[in-house]
Amino acid sequence: MKKRFSNNKGFSLVELIIVVAIMAILIGILAPQYMKYVEKSRVSADVDTLDELKKSAETAVSDPDSQITNDFTISITGGTAGASVSDTQASTEISALTSIANANLKSKTYNSKTVTIKVEFKADPNNANIKVPTVTVSDPTNNYTK
Repeated sequence: MKKRFSNNKGFSLVELIIVVAIMAILIGILAPQYMKYVEKSRVSADVDTLDELKKSAETAVSDPDSQITNDFTISITGGTAGASVSDTQASTEISALTSIANANLKSKTYNSKTVTIKVEFKADPNNANIKVPTVTVSDPTNNYTK
């Protein structure tokens, strides 16, 4: 009995090695660019989280029914869960802020750095009896520009 192998349609070992080598070269070139893109998107998400926290603090202190009258700071440290609020009344009024910060800052840029959102009540230049809240973000990485 004679077997015929003339209709063999498989790949040779050399062809497979060449394909694997080409894929390794492409991955070696594209992987660093992909990692930069991922980190950039994480920094952008962290900046958006900080902006959301700032806007929430502005909304909380500008509410006419708010009981917040003292200056306070919100400290967010990257790599840890949650935020700490320096004033007890502010902490109870803006518990939603700390739940937002529970998502914590995830980028390498903010890892183990502390960002503070400072709320200060300053006297209105036109009327000394009215205190106007100002909210500022202190970012050691200088990525927050909003």
